[in-house]
Formats: sequence, C-alpha cells, structure tokens
Amino acid sequence: MFDSKGNYFFKNFKDFLNVYDQACKVLNGPEEFYRLVVAALKSSAQHGVIYTEFFVSPDFCGGGDLVAWREYLAAMEAAASYCEANMAVYCRFILTPIRHLGADRACVIADIAQKTIG
Repeated sequence: MFDSKGNYFFKNFKDFLNVYDQACKVLNGPEEFYRLVVAALKSSAQHGVIYTEFFVSPDFCGGGDLVAWREYLAAMEAAASYCEANMAVYCRFILTPIRHLGADRACVIADIAQKTIG
C-alpha cells in the first residue's frame, strides 16, 4: 500500500482509490477522526497555516448512517474547537459524496447533508 518513502503506492487513479480506501480502514470511529483532525491541524499550525478546509463524507464517517455521521461530525468539530483554542488554527468541514460510489449513493449523502444542517 505504501512505498519505501511512506507514500501511497498506486499505478493509476482507480488503483489509487482502492489503496486510499484500504488506508482509511484504520479510521473506524469518531475518536480516530478526532485524533486525525487534531494531528492534521497541529501539522498545519506548525507550518504557519491558520485556516484549512477538510472534505469529509458520511460514507467514510459512519457508513452513510445519519446518526453515526452526527457522532463523527461532533467529534471532528470538537477537535477543531480544541485546535482553535489551543493552536490558533481554524478549519471548516465540507460535506461531500464519494464520487466513485455513484450517483445513487451521492443522493443518499445529499439527504444526510440536508438533515445535518436542517
């Protein structure tokens, strides 16, 4: 999955998507996403970044389940609040479907997005 330098090892875009999906399997709960957001924002702050945006999907965060998605989002928002208060680095989350899962799945994710904000 990774080359000798720690980069993703893939041959083409489709292969990259498969490798990426495999790498993400270790992120299997809200706590992991909390730690991921903190780690990413800490790295950002160390490089002088003061604002960033994360594209997140309910497909990866809760398997497309609205209740689970809300738990993941709450954990990520708590991590963002922690980083804002302690590192002066800010972020926002952009909800997105996973393109290669198809249009029908994107409609499910769009419904989750609407229910999350509404």
